[in-house]
Amino acid sequence: MRPTRCHADAAGMPPVTNAHRHAAFEAMHWKGWTYEQAMQFDMRRRLIECRAAALRKAEWEASTKRTTVPVRRVRLGSDGHPVGYVTQMVNGPRKPIVQPDLI
Repeated sequence: MRPTRCHADAAGMPPVTNAHRHAAFEAMHWKGWTYEQAMQFDMRRRLIECRAAALRKAEWEASTKRTTVPVRRVRLGSDGHPVGYVTQMVNGPRKPIVQPDLI
């Protein structure tokens, strides 16, 4: 099987595993097809890979949270020249959700 390129992999997302692929195949409900047969058929293999990537992304998003970071931006006046600075909150990297240790 050839590796697929995905921009999400660069964001720290875990790779697609065989468990994801098997779950994606089961979710398709293809009657009369086994997993091995579906992986031999190019169109169905690509559909399984796509759905497995979506399952992987959903797991990853459920285990992480989006952070926000402050960024200073220049505030321009009516003539286009800088007047001052404004702090704006923008999306930052995703961080793992850590359960608090209560004991």
